[in-house]
Amino acid sequence: MGREEEIPTSSCKDIPNLLSSFVDTFVDFSVSGLFLPPPPPSPPPLPTRLPSPPRLVAIGDLHGDLEKSKQALRLAGLIDTDDVYIGGSATVVQVGDVLDRGGDELKIFYFLEKLKREAARSGGRIITMHGNHEIMNVEGDFRFATESGIEEFRVWWEWFQVGNKIKSLCHGLEKPNDPMRGVPSSFRGVRKEFHDGFRARVAALRPNGPIANRFLSENVTVLVVGDSIFVHSGCWKGTRARNVAWGTGWTKASRSSGLKNDSGLPIPSLISMSLFPITLYHCRLLVCLVLVLLLKLHIHISCIKKWNYLKYFQLKFITFYI
Repeated sequence: MGREEEIPTSSCKDIPNLLSSFVDTFVDFSVSGLFLPPPPPSPPPLPTRLPSPPRLVAIGDLHGDLEKSKQALRLAGLIDTDDVYIGGSATVVQVGDVLDRGGDELKIFYFLEKLKREAARSGGRIITMHGNHEIMNVEGDFRFATESGIEEFRVWWEWFQVGNKIKSLCHGLEKPNDPMRGVPSSFRGVRKEFHDGFRARVAALRPNGPIANRFLSENVTVLVVGDSIFVHSGCWKGTRARNVAWGTGWTKASRSSGLKNDSGLPIPSLISMSLFPITLYHCRLLVCLVLVLLLKLHIHISCIKKWNYLKYFQLKFITFYI
């Protein structure tokens, strides 16, 4: 009898990595419905500059819509009717904003990961980038998350807990970290039925969270492929070279200083500021708000007669930028 009790512990000590891999595969399939191919034995370094490929394809915001994402990939001749990669040696750049506005955000992350591995075996490459919605979610800004998106993360958390409980039964495996450590139990202004989903989303996407760590930490911010520059939302004319050099430098440092943050604290302001040359819409909106504030404060325009066109200028800015 004592012999029988010793066998499970001994076996676990011999095959901890195999057991952990099995549990991770079980959780992945439960969440995404996909069995991911094995990753490449030695992943290539995080790219920021690449030579011109035989074929270059860019795909924009996917925003949680898995079916439309697949339609776009099929239209580009990158996947077949069975959702298998057929793009050959093409380089595909997905320019960010997978998160928000839809209910298949995690499924798209898994699907893109599957395609990355399939493309690598075919001599191709799929590169994913940061969009402003990825950074917003890492910072806990869920303004554009949908009910179905919140529910998807709640379901992910249930399966993730199951996986951790299975791993914790094996004495040969290190005790899993608790991603919920420090996450609030409730959220002001959020209905109670969504609190569990919000908690799961915070835990998954905050720095060093399981989803941020797995799917976002390898994203790039600025990418140069041949003579093409890729960046979410564009960059300022006249400062393009500086933004590219700065953005590629931040990309190389992001894994250690940003999305992979062992402290679990909010994402450093450096990362938010790094998007300043990228998200021009926010800059324009800020200008508009300042101009509106000047109007509401009834600045004595008569004291600056040289600038009588200020009001006209304000209205033009508001009309053009918004």
